[in-house]
Formats: sequence, structure tokens, C-alpha cells
Amino acid sequence: MSKNYRDTLNLPVTDFSMKAGLSKKEPEILDFWNSINLYNSIRELRKNNPTFILHDGPPYANGSIHLGHSVNKILKDITIKHKTLMGLDAPYVPGWDCHGLPIELNVEKKLKKKKRKLDSIKDFQIECKNYALSQIEDQKKDFIRLGVLGEWDNPYQTLDSKFEADIVRSLKGIYDKGHIHKGEKPVHWCYDCGSALAEAEVEYQDKVSKSIDVKFKVHDIDKIKSYFNEKNIDRCSFVIWTTTPWTIPANVAVSISPDISYSLCKLEDEHIVIANDLVKSCEERWNKNIDIISSIPGKELNEVSLVHPLYERISYLIHGDHVTIETSTGCVHTAPAPTTLVFVGLLCGRELAMATIPGKEKFKTVFPLIGKDFFKMMIGLAASVAVVLAIHYIIVPNGLH
Repeated sequence: MSKNYRDTLNLPVTDFSMKAGLSKKEPEILDFWNSINLYNSIRELRKNNPTFILHDGPPYANGSIHLGHSVNKILKDITIKHKTLMGLDAPYVPGWDCHGLPIELNVEKKLKKKKRKLDSIKDFQIECKNYALSQIEDQKKDFIRLGVLGEWDNPYQTLDSKFEADIVRSLKGIYDKGHIHKGEKPVHWCYDCGSALAEAEVEYQDKVSKSIDVKFKVHDIDKIKSYFNEKNIDRCSFVIWTTTPWTIPANVAVSISPDISYSLCKLEDEHIVIANDLVKSCEERWNKNIDIISSIPGKELNEVSLVHPLYERISYLIHGDHVTIETSTGCVHTAPAPTTLVFVGLLCGRELAMATIPGKEKFKTVFPLIGKDFFKMMIGLAASVAVVLAIHYIIVPNGLH
């Protein structure tokens, strides 16, 4: 007679199934939580306790959830449940961002697929709202399926009129405290959609451009004579180095650092100003001898006007914390219109931003680039600026001219 050795083992007894069967078990757990009203029971249990509020950054109401959504919601849920176990009242109010280009683009694709055409902007807005609400319902089901506890019947949605009204009230409160200042700021622009783009929506294509050094002639030479205590100056220029030569036409200023030492130097038959620490590297790059005459801190160079190398207009010398002496000349070409990286608003008491017409990709009639379509203009500049610079004798391949 065979012996069953399993009966000789002292094993613990458990009601847990040997097979996980999570695809079946998890929905049962969620149904149980829902039947006992778990979330609201926890709220009642922790009522009047010290609170912990997690401000949930909302996902877009756009498309099915993915791994990024899961990581975000599960980590927040772990945090909320941990704080609850620590005795805190930790409610969780989920939310959705219902505005923005991703929703609009998906609605446009949907309409094109069905070959539908809307008659007005109002109809398009209604279509976007209905689409966002449908996406909220789909995402909510998936978030609940992840086991995330929260006020799913009372989420906040940025399209709710009450929510929008609260935004306006909050804005008024900030304004009343004097924290809002009117100004200009460049934003990424989609010339196809005719809409502003968020940073995360911009995809960059690698582009190789030639780096060039460009001279900005000093307009008021007497100030340079006074600053550097040197009378024998007939012609003087601040020299910039840039890897985006196609943006030179949009230049409005040259930035220097107030904390860097700048030298007045003799270069052949004229004078230039560059960072003292970069004189040697400029000599090597230009293959020319540079003699230092005198040096002063950048903070002493104020209210200097420069002549734009291509147009009959003034570019201003300004101070900027972004200027370094790692490369270039210590003088930074500043063109706010084509980029958000170097924006100049109201500096030195002058409005330096190259203004554009709101809602269109066109420049205002402020500078010579008038009436040009912005995108076409920039493509044209990229192709022709090297020729223009050569014609104006700013730079040649082997040196500065």
C-alpha cells in the first residue's frame, strides 16, 4: 500500500487560492469595494483628522490610457493610501484637462474620416466638448480598473463652467495683488493649425547650420571712448558668434554679462569688444592677431546703441544672466522672434520684442520684414542669409571682416 507523504507534512491551511486568476479576482475585489462604499467609508472614518491633499495634475481627455497614465495614477494612489493608513484624511479628487490642441486635432481627424464639415466655430467647440466627455468616461473606467480609489462620481473637468469661473476668480485675485504684468512673450506656433503649441507638442528636426561671427558697429562711439578711457577710436564693433545665422535679420539686441570682463581690442585697422577670457580662442578661430587695449566689467557698459548689420535700425546692448564664456565671444546675438530661448521684453526702457500680429504668422510693420508670411519668410532667410551676409562683408570663411 502506497503512502501519501503529503499527509505527513505540517503545512499551513489557507483559504487563498493556489491560482491567482487576477483577471477574474480583481473585478470581484473592485465590486466588493463598491458594495461597501469603501471610499466614502474611509472619508467618514478619517473625518476631522489632519488632512493631506494631493493636487492631481490632470491627464488630457484624449485617447486610451497608456503605461504613463498607469504609473502616474498608481503612484498617486499608493501615496494617498499610505497617508490614510497613517491616520490622515487624504481625499482624492481626479480631474481631466479638456482643452488644447491634441483634442482639437483628434476631432479634426474624426471629421475628415467621416467627411463631415462644420459650419461654425461654435459647432466645432461643441464637437470637441462631446469628444472630451466621451474620453473622460473611457479613461475613468480604466483608472477604476487599476484599483485607484477616488471621487470618481465628482471629478473636476476644465470644461465645467464652475471650474472656468473659479479660474477667472483666481486670476482676479492674483491681479488684485499686483502679480500680473502686461508684456510680450513668444510661443511655439503651428502655421498649419494657426494655433499656439505647448512645449511638449514640439518635435525638433536636426538641422546643421554654419556658425558665423558678426560685427555690430557701435552707433555712439563717444560712450565707448569714455567707458574704456581710450580716445583714439574711429570705428568699434561688438562681435557676436551664432550657430543660427538665418536669425540675424530678426536681431534686436546684443546681450553681455554684467559679471564678465570685456576688453577693447585692436583688430587690424579697427577696434572690437569681446570677453577678455575669449580673446585667445577668437585669435585661433579668426587666424588674426588681437591686441588688448583695456578691460572693464560688463556691468559698466550701459546704454550702448549698435547698428544692425543688415538694416538701418538700432540694436541695443543689454545685460543678460544667460551669457557665459564657455564658447563664442561673450556677446550673444539676441533675436526673440524666431525662438523662445532668448526672449527680450521691455529691457533698458525700450520695447525690443519683434512684434507679431496675434493669431497670424506675420510680423507687424515694426521692422523691415513687412507683410511677409512668417513661415515662408524664415525658409527664405535660411536659404539666402549666407549670401546676404557675404554681400554686406560681415564674414568670410577664414575670418572676420
